[in-house]
Amino acid sequence: MLHGGVSTYAVEPMNVLLAAAAAGASSIALAHFRYGKPDIVLALTGILGGLVAITAAAGTVGTGSAVLIGAVAGVVVPLSTITLDLFAHLDDPTATVSIHGVGGVWGLLAAGLLAPVGLVERLKLAGIQVAAVLAVAALAGGLTLVLFAILRATVGLRLREADEYDGIDLAEHDIGAYPDFQQTMIKSYHLREA
Repeated sequence: MLHGGVSTYAVEPMNVLLAAAAAGASSIALAHFRYGKPDIVLALTGILGGLVAITAAAGTVGTGSAVLIGAVAGVVVPLSTITLDLFAHLDDPTATVSIHGVGGVWGLLAAGLLAPVGLVERLKLAGIQVAAVLAVAALAGGLTLVLFAILRATVGLRLREADEYDGIDLAEHDIGAYPDFQQTMIKSYHLREA
């Protein structure tokens, strides 16, 4: 298949590299604007988000669109990482939800919005992509609710409060994995009073 006279086998890797570079540049610019200096974690989060975002459209969009997809992902993904961490208090130290969730949703929507077709066909493709995002979210959300219901009914979703305080390593394995950071002076799980 030719893409502007060039085989898509040559365009896809170039689009991936351009999207990653644009995502890295925009995430570094975002960090510099927000914090007054570049931030390596936000830069890497942006680059990974750009790589995820371009995945849906690498073989169909032009190089300019690949740069746009990466640049937008380089801003949106780190911002969602910050938002989920600071405001939603989601414990996601690797930014997996932002990189794969937000970056993936942006990439799917961008694949339809930036497809090299006419406006009517582009809007139709964008609508299909929105339907796909909603279908995947509904399926994943439904299966997750079922899984959590099963876990709650069988083993529970939380530790006992005493185990949370002492640490799960002590409660589950009877050892203190980080004794220098231990909050209590308990030496053995079996010695704790009931």
